[in-house]
Amino acid sequence: MRYDVIVAGGGPVGLACGISLARDGRRVCVIERSPVSVLADPPFDGREIALTHHAANWLRDAGAWAEIPATSICPMHTARIETGTAGSPPLLFDAPTDGLDALGYLVANHLIRRALYR
Repeated sequence: MRYDVIVAGGGPVGLACGISLARDGRRVCVIERSPVSVLADPPFDGREIALTHHAANWLRDAGAWAEIPATSICPMHTARIETGTAGSPPLLFDAPTDGLDALGYLVANHLIRRALYR
């Protein structure tokens, strides 16, 4: 077995990294301790991932976005960041008004993992 790159971890970042490197012509091995059945259909884990438009476009180009049910993609129209300091106002970010439909998207971690594996 010979690889150009070995990626440790089959989460969204590891899988996306492996796909990117393979698309560039590298021989890639992704090592993950979960069995293939879990990689192919990961269970719900309660985590949501906030995706920028850049990340969503990368997923589209990779073919993974189409594997995520449209009803599971939640557009973010406002982001609120709390400082944790009493009396300190939160930072608010609204969706741009230059034609984008949202600030970004919330997608369940397990759905991203499943889409990238496929």
